[in-house]
Amino acid sequence: MENQRLTTGVDARALRSKFDGGLLGLIGIGFLQFFAILLTVIIGGAILAVAVYFTEAADFSALDDFDADSIKDLSIAFLIILAVAAIVFVFCLLLGICWANCIKLRWTTRHTVIEGRRLKFNGTSWQLLGNSLKWFFLSVITLSIYSFWIPIREKQWEVKHTEFQEKTAPATQNYANGGYPGYPNYAGYNAYGQAPAQQPYAQYPQFYMYPQPYYGQPQDPNARP
Repeated sequence: MENQRLTTGVDARALRSKFDGGLLGLIGIGFLQFFAILLTVIIGGAILAVAVYFTEAADFSALDDFDADSIKDLSIAFLIILAVAAIVFVFCLLLGICWANCIKLRWTTRHTVIEGRRLKFNGTSWQLLGNSLKWFFLSVITLSIYSFWIPIREKQWEVKHTEFQEKTAPATQNYANGGYPGYPNYAGYNAYGQAPAQQPYAQYPQFYMYPQPYYGQPQDPNARP
């Protein structure tokens, strides 16, 4: 295929797969991941701290007018508040981890070039969080059996949300740039060394109608000689 690209005028070096990310970019992405997790932990921790503060500040001894059952119900209510706050904290932590993973995936795909086309990742942290929670509950229901499929599901989700930035093949070197300015894509091959479905001279019908003289005006194909 590479020889075919060279003979048809396509620059094979421009179509090589490569990764052009650098060390400084990787360090910067690491800091962004750290701050993403730190921010969500601070938000969840603040909510949990407020719940703990109001629970510890409750003075049950001053509730002389309440009976034991009322105080017990009030204690249960505070425990429920603490449980909800703890769930919110864990939710924020998981969101931060998913956010950090998406940041790393975007950086990796943005610096990956395959066949001359740069990749792009369009997944979001909310999507990954929803899938993670679904996979967790499936693992609980199946007594951890489903956990063996979680790495496969993660890779499938990653590939599903990875696409090319450019919707068409990149511009490559062909005969239009080397002596045939009036006839684009004279080589008749696309960027992948494959012949196009349409004739390269479709916009110049006088050059391929049959029968026809080599020069001059096109003739009617049904005309008798």
